[in-house]
Amino acid sequence: MPMNGAVRERDRMLEVLLLPISLGAGVGVAVGLDAVLRFRVPLDILGYDLTRLIPFLWSLVLVVFLMALFALYAARERIFERRYQIAILLIIGGCQFGGVNYGPLDPLDFVFVLTFSFAVVALLLEHRQLSMPAPLLLMIGAISFFTIASIVNGRVTSIVGAHTILNKVLFVVLITVFVNTRRQHLFALKTFLLFAFLTALIGIASEILYLVAGYDLSMDDLVNYHFKYTPLGRMLRVTAFLPTSQTLGHALVLASCLGLFLPMSPGRRAVLLGSLWTCIVLTFTTGAYVTAALVTILSLFVRRPERTIHYVSALMLAAVLAYISGMLGLFYEKVVLPLGSRGIEDRAEYIRVGLDAVGRHPLLGQGIKNIGRMFSTPIHHTYLQIAADIGVMGGLVFAGMVLYLTVRCGILAAGEADPSPKNTLKGLFLGMVGLGIHLNMEPFYDNSVTWIYMGLVGSAIAVYSRKNDIQI
Repeated sequence: MPMNGAVRERDRMLEVLLLPISLGAGVGVAVGLDAVLRFRVPLDILGYDLTRLIPFLWSLVLVVFLMALFALYAARERIFERRYQIAILLIIGGCQFGGVNYGPLDPLDFVFVLTFSFAVVALLLEHRQLSMPAPLLLMIGAISFFTIASIVNGRVTSIVGAHTILNKVLFVVLITVFVNTRRQHLFALKTFLLFAFLTALIGIASEILYLVAGYDLSMDDLVNYHFKYTPLGRMLRVTAFLPTSQTLGHALVLASCLGLFLPMSPGRRAVLLGSLWTCIVLTFTTGAYVTAALVTILSLFVRRPERTIHYVSALMLAAVLAYISGMLGLFYEKVVLPLGSRGIEDRAEYIRVGLDAVGRHPLLGQGIKNIGRMFSTPIHHTYLQIAADIGVMGGLVFAGMVLYLTVRCGILAAGEADPSPKNTLKGLFLGMVGLGIHLNMEPFYDNSVTWIYMGLVGSAIAVYSRKNDIQI
């Protein structure tokens, strides 16, 4: 005990001395090199060189970095106790910043390296168990195999692009390493909702900023896709910190499914869903609109399945009245056509291109990120795109994985007696239904949000299948 006290006293002395010495040395070095760094290493964000706008920016960055290191050192014991929660925060939070990259460096790549290293230590040294259903593990392995095998046809391009699938696949594994109990899983879902809510607020704020001041704060690399001409005029297609408006809409749709069912007060639910749905509207993406509308309607059936006949009758009556009154045609002419443009014709062309690509290399595919080398038109269909990239068998395995997670989660929800976990499983099930629908409209095969959500569902299946919630 005296020895522990002496060690603690020594650590306190180090902390007291470390902060001023580190900051002083860091500030001195940074100030001396700031002028050189400013011209040789510009910090461009959204087309602005911040090193010219903010004097001594690199000095400030270094000071903040040193302070962060000191804070981490001072709170090392508390961080170690909550290491799994922090890993979950990094993975789920990192996927919401996919559009914030500096050249080829993606924040999610740093998160992957950090959490993967931590997972290896947890599995080997702490004997952490992998909380993943066996069928899901087999399908993950098969997709990884077909991804690597596709290099035969894709060659150098596929070698470079293969990591876009492999690291997303491994994120599913990482989540099942860090989420082993129901409490940890609920924490992960709340974290997913929190980041989605903050992202929605950022998206709404960026639209307001564009309307008021004219600033285009979009992360999309294609400038032509920054705006949408609507009946209300030219609007910004918000992206928040995600790479495209389609990706943002996808994340918010999945979060809205959880928001419809996870336990929370009515006021919080209204604020959450109101923010998510408002931001979905501001993405101006047809796929997100259709998926959000379908999952909202399906949520009625999932919540009260015994009233299915009543809901079906009401929907059929509403459809007939809308058609007879002409409201359906008016809505299509005034809203759908201006927003969707040639969406239906374009997507039919995407599917044709996808089938052509699959037919060229049905066994091993054409390789990851190789579609642009063969066709000028993208494939806006995830199942076709992954089949074209890694082969028909790989595409079938991916489709089977989506189907397995959906059906298995639905069965667990139906058999759960406790209302709280039952609603949690219902929300996850509805999200998987929405994910399966949305994948038919957008190329989300390398979307981190898609794979991380499937990881959350896979860990839920493992955790809620156990009779006792054993702390592992």
